[in-house]
Amino acid sequence: MNNKNEHTEWREKHNLGRIVGEISQGRGRNFWVGVFAIFLFIFCSLFLAAVLGIDAGNQDQLKVLHDFEYKGSANFPYPTCSIGGIGPSNSSETALVDLAFLSTLAYLKPGVTQESLNDWFGNNTVIDLVDTVDEFRNEYEAANVKGAVSYKLFDFSSKDFQVVAIRGTSNAIDAFADAQLWSSAILAQFVRAILPLGDLWNPILRHLVKGVAILQSSSLKEVAFYVQTTAFVNELKKNGANIMLTGHSLGGGLATITGAQTKSPALAISGPNSMISRDTFKPKLEEKDINQFTFNVIPDRDPVPMIDDRPQNFQRVSCRARLNDPFSCHFATRTLCELLYTCGTGTGTQMRPALCICHDKYGYPKPTTTGNRTYEDACKT
Repeated sequence: MNNKNEHTEWREKHNLGRIVGEISQGRGRNFWVGVFAIFLFIFCSLFLAAVLGIDAGNQDQLKVLHDFEYKGSANFPYPTCSIGGIGPSNSSETALVDLAFLSTLAYLKPGVTQESLNDWFGNNTVIDLVDTVDEFRNEYEAANVKGAVSYKLFDFSSKDFQVVAIRGTSNAIDAFADAQLWSSAILAQFVRAILPLGDLWNPILRHLVKGVAILQSSSLKEVAFYVQTTAFVNELKKNGANIMLTGHSLGGGLATITGAQTKSPALAISGPNSMISRDTFKPKLEEKDINQFTFNVIPDRDPVPMIDDRPQNFQRVSCRARLNDPFSCHFATRTLCELLYTCGTGTGTQMRPALCICHDKYGYPKPTTTGNRTYEDACKT
């Protein structure tokens, strides 16, 4: 009788253990499948948003208004409107709005960039050095992997410095080729978010990301777009040039990577960050160089600057888009309009034009006329 009871008890325990095991394994498996599915969806959405359709930049020249102005905020404008330390000490061409404008020029169609520079800064004040870029690309890509990164070089000859404006990717295939730069950092952020007291893991997150990055193929690393832009800046600096970098979205992320690697000031507009992923680049980024040489302008509700942890230097700006339209906060021209409206268009020799797009597309108040035209006459199509 005892043997029979023991056998029955053992069988019941066995069945119970099997049932519990199946439930826990099934739930665990489904949970982690769900976690990685959500991660993959978020990552792909953010990256595609950064390069496809979300204001890939205005492909045509912006319509400027020289006889209209924004006075700027009557209360507190952004403290970085006249950004200091990002450029040479004798330069007056380092206003935040100027760098934001230059970041949009990386998206312009060929043939209109110089005209846009003339409209913004004055005739031949800043020169688009197309031949310099083309010459370097041809030599570099003849000896290395051909890349799809797009960038321009602007020469402020009277101020003795040059600005590299990086566009980043030009299509979805290129976006996924470069997605490996931040994929492990996004995963680390997601894991931190679901763990209790997740911020306690901050000191080791970059080591986790580095471990994940080791699994990436060497071929992917070779086509990472920052490799070419870093080589370009190093070549310019070898020849004595004083370099700054800028870019929007992925181009901004590439600008800050290259800036930290080459120890050159770099300002990103809505760029992904690199504090967690800094050990995955080659050469790796030093935290002190990220904090010393990089700056990120982060619009409210913009999803792309949520990638990776922010650097020491950043500026949050308002996004006046509808609450149900956060991806609109990523628009390069929307951020440019926010800076023009809040910082002002300037005065005297540093006066910049207003833009029709700010009111017509983004709903900012009409700029004030300084001449005889009405806004409707100036901005009619």
